[in-house]
Amino acid sequence: MFFVGISLALIPAGAMTFLVEERERSLKHMQLISGMSLLAYWISNIVFDVAKGLITSAAVLGFMETYGVLYPNVWLSVLLYPIAVTPFTYATSFMFEKEALAQTFTIFLHFVFGGVLPIVTVILQLIESTYDVGDALHWALKIMPSFCTANTLAFGSSRDTILRERPDLETDSDNDIAWNGGNVVMLLAHTFFWIIVVCLIELGVTSSISEWIISMLNKNEVQDNPNDN
Repeated sequence: MFFVGISLALIPAGAMTFLVEERERSLKHMQLISGMSLLAYWISNIVFDVAKGLITSAAVLGFMETYGVLYPNVWLSVLLYPIAVTPFTYATSFMFEKEALAQTFTIFLHFVFGGVLPIVTVILQLIESTYDVGDALHWALKIMPSFCTANTLAFGSSRDTILRERPDLETDSDNDIAWNGGNVVMLLAHTFFWIIVVCLIELGVTSSISEWIISMLNKNEVQDNPNDN
């Protein structure tokens, strides 16, 4: 499961690299002034990146099947992963101006949430003194699409152990909202949420909000220090 999490971290890293490099070299700007619409730009990117990610996900499932570790009910989360993580990557790409930093940060971020934290969460859920912490992290870390997919894999690999030690967590189906079903729902939610975020950023809504917040903070600072001038 650890190595699968690492391989899945490369999907958003590839998408991030091209986006930031295009902005760094003004390639996006040149495409837009040449007549390409923002809608066409983002649709073409998302179609290409999702298709590329689905090929990787299918390969991961193929290798898991080959080595006998394709756990029941994990295939949907793995296939939904590139669909959910691609708009997330687009939204976070606006944080960076340099391609090298963006790629390094993305790989590290998804390595931690997709390779390390799911294992830590399962371990905490199995230790009696940390039941509550593990159960809380099981839900809180779903704010990252990579954790949702890796959490499905972690549950699949340790299902029997978890339910033997924690019979209170047993449900009628592994697809219950408490387990795989919750991860699928969150992956779908990530898809729509981050698409909306990207749209808001491109429309300048987030910039307007940021400028308003900064102006309000500056106004309050002036009011708190009226004699500074």
